[in-house]
Amino acid sequence: MYTLSACSHCQRAKMLLASRGIEYEEIRGQRSREFRAKLAALHPSATAPQIVIGKRPIGGAAALAKLDRRGVLVPLVQRERFPYALTRRRLSPGGVLLSLFGLRPGPGREPWRHHVA
Repeated sequence: MYTLSACSHCQRAKMLLASRGIEYEEIRGQRSREFRAKLAALHPSATAPQIVIGKRPIGGAAALAKLDRRGVLVPLVQRERFPYALTRRRLSPGGVLLSLFGLRPGPGREPWRHHVA
């Protein structure tokens, strides 16, 4: 995990990993161009923290929390097979109404929505 000192997001990520009993290596950096360039090489956002599991960069604290909420963080760290993703197709009421009246739905307002679980 690449972190900065006095970073609340870094602290939150470390607390999450500690609560799950996951060991990690912390690479502390300073607010410098060189460290930001190293972060940018890992992930386009170049924010701290940047978490790498194995050799795979997963992103920051929000991405780590998202993996934990979905229940795939511990299996991913333990190098188990990644869980199967289920895609569900659902009708969007707003998109259906707009298409009935011949209006053009915008982004997120299409008649069908796909949800990945």
